[in-house]
Amino acid sequence: MSMEDVYKHREKSMSWKGDEKKRKYSPWNPENDPQLTMPKKTAIRQLFKFIPKDDPTINKVMELDAQTEFGEVKEVEMIEENKPLTKEQLDSLFTELRVLLSKEELDGILSSLDFPRMPKESDVVILRQAVNDYLARKSAEQEEPKPAVKYATKKQISTLIERGNAAGLNTTGWLKSEMTESEYTDLLSTVIEAENEKKE
Repeated sequence: MSMEDVYKHREKSMSWKGDEKKRKYSPWNPENDPQLTMPKKTAIRQLFKFIPKDDPTINKVMELDAQTEFGEVKEVEMIEENKPLTKEQLDSLFTELRVLLSKEELDGILSSLDFPRMPKESDVVILRQAVNDYLARKSAEQEEPKPAVKYATKKQISTLIERGNAAGLNTTGWLKSEMTESEYTDLLSTVIEAENEKKE
């Protein structure tokens, strides 16, 4: 199966062809899937159509896949049939997810997966994996140190104001206790431009 074929399946996903805001949570978004999990999963799903369902190896894979729950492995019974969830199971699932995610986050993930109103066990496996991936990315983003903000010195600000006044600029408001280097650079460009115009 070529990547072109895989992307044809991607185009059918509402999370990809729909609202751009939904793509933030889409498992097809390259930022959310650097290991190309979705293309691999798509190819496997197509192959699965041609594999006998009574193969014990396939059943074992389905069992292990179902055991993955938010990064933890739990003892569960082997999935012999892809049964729809009961109302009690569905209520329990969403109660669990609402503890981990805000309403906006959960709605975004559900929308990106085109999660059905009457989900089956296989849909829940996919949902749990999407939630697990999202929480992992969120945790990594929170751990990334934010760059320290640098400020211009008082001498730099004083000199900037003097040059600005000499160039005929209104420097009211330039004198403040803190001026970031970014602000200083922008104002310095303005001063230099005014100085060049005055020379002409």
